[in-house]
Amino acid sequence: MKSTSWLNFAIGKCLCFNNKPGRGSYYLEKALESYESSGRYLNAIWCHNYLGICFSYLGMYESAGKHFMAGIMSAKHF
Repeated sequence: MKSTSWLNFAIGKCLCFNNKPGRGSYYLEKALESYESSGRYLNAIWCHNYLGICFSYLGMYESAGKHFMAGIMSAKHF
């Protein structure tokens, strides 16, 4: 299967909510990088949101906060 940003996003989101937030964050970060480099910033906002959730599940609250704030600031702009 070809690795695409949408596939990475979908896998990351599913893993995040199926008790595998560490693996989910890996796929979401790949999707985020792809979305930001290609200018699809609304999709990147969703990646930030789900990354914040994954890091919250992992107890990494500082990283979670950074992603939530990035999502909020981007949402205000876009």
